[in-house]
Amino acid sequence: MSVLPTSVPTKRLAQSIKSDATSFKVSNILGWNGSALTSSDFGTQAYGCFRNSQGTLMEIFEWDPTTVADASISFVLRGLKFTGDLTTEVSANKRAWVKGTTFVELGTDTPQLLQYAINQPI
Repeated sequence: MSVLPTSVPTKRLAQSIKSDATSFKVSNILGWNGSALTSSDFGTQAYGCFRNSQGTLMEIFEWDPTTVADASISFVLRGLKFTGDLTTEVSANKRAWVKGTTFVELGTDTPQLLQYAINQPI
């Protein structure tokens, strides 16, 4: 497994999702250079989060980088703990999100990204 800590411009959710959704759509998949992102920009694992515009709600997720250019991006895990735990989903952390008002951070500095880096051998 590999994770590349890629910085990506903030996106908006392009279609509302429920707490049990298995995929999501973003407003676009353009990077800072204006080019479409590809799976090679992220490695084999990627983490991201949804957050509301008020900054009072957030959901951390792992997503499948091979689906970044698909019609929908697939979740691997949803509702991850806020502590950096790489695999534990918390049902209460899985939320419904509204299109247009939900920010999507695909290349964000989640605690999972830091934990992944800490776990790598030197």
